[in-house]
Amino acid sequence: MAVPSALLALSTAAAALSSSAAAPALWAPAPEGYQAAGPVSAPVVAFYAKRLYDGEADIIVERYLKAEGADIEVFTRNLESGVRPRLERRRIGDKTFELYEGLSLESFVRVLPPFDPYAGALGGGPPPRLSLFESHRFLAGGEAYRLYRCRKEGAWTLLRRYRRLREKGDDLYPFFNKDLNPLARARFEACFGAGVLLAISKGEDVPDFPKPSLYKLRNMARREWATGAASRMESECVHIRPLSDGFYALRFRAPEADFARERAAFDEFLRSFEPQPSGP
Repeated sequence: MAVPSALLALSTAAAALSSSAAAPALWAPAPEGYQAAGPVSAPVVAFYAKRLYDGEADIIVERYLKAEGADIEVFTRNLESGVRPRLERRRIGDKTFELYEGLSLESFVRVLPPFDPYAGALGGGPPPRLSLFESHRFLAGGEAYRLYRCRKEGAWTLLRRYRRLREKGDDLYPFFNKDLNPLARARFEACFGAGVLLAISKGEDVPDFPKPSLYKLRNMARREWATGAASRMESECVHIRPLSDGFYALRFRAPEADFARERAAFDEFLRSFEPQPSGP
């Protein structure tokens, strides 16, 4: 996987971690397609994010110092969240790494508004009931109702039609002229994001995003009713890099449906990651 040749240098100033200790400089190729977020605060020393149609993928670098009480055994025990993570060896290029796999977490994205922000693109009207035996309906401002309408309005059908035409090398002009009308463009943006719409408008490759089942959407809607917020289930893996004065923790997390597809960027980042001494 190609990565930019420019290297990212993070300051070794004490303020990056704490007022009492400085950290080694961190050198690693910036992940392709990811944007650096900042400013960050201890223990985080680097945070990269990539916007996805159903959330975002994150690469996070954390730094822990023995002088501040950091302990690897305590850290690994705290990784557990009901399910014990698996410690696995993973071969990446010419190197082998140990990673804690199988971590799962629920993250809250936003408080749901009482109105429907996607009515213009996806159509309004009363949301459907969660089931024949429940009086509750999908929340109008919820993510579950947004994705429900994306299914109903054929967003995945149109996406796959575009992908088939492109894979066959067929002329895309009829697709752009007829299928990708102004309403379809608005639906694409509401369902998959502006980045996907821009890529399609340029005739570029886009992933075959997984289509959520009605069962999954109903469960999502029930969680939204319980919390009043949009949430997503994410998968995570963690690599720990010991140093003489502490350790680094490198995390990769992404929505469950995107984790395997987005893993390559983290693998390349992990393979290239080399903390540099901070000097005398």
